[in-house]
Amino acid sequence: IWEHLMANSWCRRLIEGGAREVEHVWSDPDLGECRCKMDVMTNVLFADWKTTTKTCARTFAADAYARFYDVRLALYRKGFLDLHGYFPEVYVVAIQTTGGMRVTPFRLPDAWLDEAEARLILAVDDMARFNIDRYIDSQPMELVKPKYATLDLESVE
Repeated sequence: IWEHLMANSWCRRLIEGGAREVEHVWSDPDLGECRCKMDVMTNVLFADWKTTTKTCARTFAADAYARFYDVRLALYRKGFLDLHGYFPEVYVVAIQTTGGMRVTPFRLPDAWLDEAEARLILAVDDMARFNIDRYIDSQPMELVKPKYATLDLESVE
């Protein structure tokens, strides 16, 4: 992967001019104790590497949202704020895992990260209310094949 990152001129300049794998631990008033590890950071931005099969902007954006990459980057942005006292520019570098390891850097807009931070706070609230006792003694349930399903799973080898 490093060879492909270094072949991209934007990534190479960032890697050569920034600090790699910057770890930071802090206490956040909304989230409690937090930890982040930014793949590469300068004094004005950070970037996170993400492997994917989808590097075109629209499909990667949808994939990043579905996998909560944006929420993780919102947490990292809070860590950067704690370190430096201001918000950075946030980049995610898509590294295609099929068809040649294409590297594509994307900037996440602040409005998207603000929304992702709200999703982060909601997720932490959900975890705080989670009651493990509801799941410890749960018994297996019979699954019923949906009416629209046509695949017979027993015939798949």
